Amino acid sequence: MNRALIPANTKLVNNNSFMNRALIPANTKLVNNNSFMNRALIPANTKLVNNNSFMNRALIPANTKLVNNNSFMNRALIPANTKLVNNNSFMNRALIPANTKLVNNNSFMNRALIPANTKLVNNNSFMNRALIPANTKLVNNNSFMNRALIPANTKLVNNNSFMNRALIPANTKLVNNNSFMNRALIPANTKLVNNNSFMNRALIPANTKLVNNNSFMNRALIPANTKLVNNNSFMNRALIPANTKLVNNNSFMNRALIPANTKLVNNNSFMNRALIPANTKLVNNNSFMNRALIPANTKLVNNNSFMNRALIPANTKLVNNNSFMNRALIPANTKLVNNNSFMNRALIPANTKLVNNNSFMNRALIPANTKLVNNNSFMNRALIPANTKLVNNNSFINRALNTSIIKLKQIPSRL
Repeated sequence: MNRALIPANTKLVNNNSFMNRALIPANTKLVNNNSFMNRALIPANTKLVNNNSFMNRALIPANTKLVNNNSFMNRALIPANTKLVNNNSFMNRALIPANTKLVNNNSFMNRALIPANTKLVNNNSFMNRALIPANTKLVNNNSFMNRALIPANTKLVNNNSFMNRALIPANTKLVNNNSFMNRALIPANTKLVNNNSFMNRALIPANTKLVNNNSFMNRALIPANTKLVNNNSFMNRALIPANTKLVNNNSFMNRALIPANTKLVNNNSFMNRALIPANTKLVNNNSFMNRALIPANTKLVNNNSFMNRALIPANTKLVNNNSFMNRALIPANTKLVNNNSFMNRALIPANTKLVNNNSFMNRALIPANTKLVNNNSFMNRALIPANTKLVNNNSFINRALNTSIIKLKQIPSRL
């Protein structure tokens, strides 16, 4: 952080993270998975290669080569004809020069002023494209939001996603991996085949065949016993008939009234499940948000993610790759094992065992002598108590008041 005086020609290789590097010397080689913030003064022609992420790059020199999986925010002043190639993501590109070549997996937001006939090819995603010129060719894996004015009979082919398509002309052919939001007026018996996703389908005709990887939001009126098979995702299914079989990779939001003992198996994701019946078996890669009333001793096993779990019962077993946010009231001595990530854990009880690849942010009140072992990363640990044991490849930013004596060999240099 604030590396304004890095010596010229320093080689920065592999997974480096930088903030406010306004004075990086010209021609510094930045290679592989580097992340940068506020690089307004990057020297011209700096080579930025492979999975670089940038924020507020309003003054990138013209013709900078941006290659492979670069992500950018607020690039309103990108020089004309900058080559943007392969999996680039952009926000607020309202002033992209006309005819800029946007190729392969580009994602864009608020492109209301895209020049007419811009070639948008392969896996492009767009938001608020209400003014797309008629007959623009939209081919392969394109995603669109608020396309209420799509010209009739526009060919929408292969993996297209749409939001607010209330005026889709009847019988438009919707084929292969299409996703839709607010399709309350889909003509009856429209063939919806393969990996379709839908939001607010309250008027789907009874017994419509929904097959393979379909996702649904606000399906409060799904006819009883509709067969929902394979990788289905649901939001606000408060009236799912009891004992509906939900199998394999199902995702749910606001399922406050899931019947007791519903079997939820394999990679299920849940939001606001405040009334999950006690002892519901939640197995394998489950994700939860605002589960303030999870019954005590619920078994949460393998890759579970939790947000705002302020009332997790004491001694709940949280095992393997758990992620937590705002767990200010985790009971003392909760066992947090293997690749746990935590944010704002200001009240972690003393002596909590934090083992293996734990990451922490704003842990200003970590109790003294907490054991932090193996590849821990910390930000803003200004008040870490003296003598905290920091072992093996720990990385720290802004440790201004750390009173521990740490040997150089404990923090390997990446320079």
